[in-house]
Amino acid sequence: TNESWDVYGGLGAGYSIYNGDNDKDSDLDLGLHAGGRWFWNDTWGLYLELGGGSTQGASGGIGLTVKL
Repeated sequence: TNESWDVYGGLGAGYSIYNGDNDKDSDLDLGLHAGGRWFWNDTWGLYLELGGGSTQGASGGIGLTVKL
């Protein structure tokens, strides 16, 4: 195993509350996500995550991460 890589996945569950003028309802939100981190030294790295939920659609992120 290469210790500079950290790959993960998960499930999420929550309740989405909608408070607006459009014709939407509050509902149970179920989602999946997967991502990975690559550390170029003992402290700093980059991450990429993709996922989505039943009420929010697809989402993702990329950025810096730090081990404390």
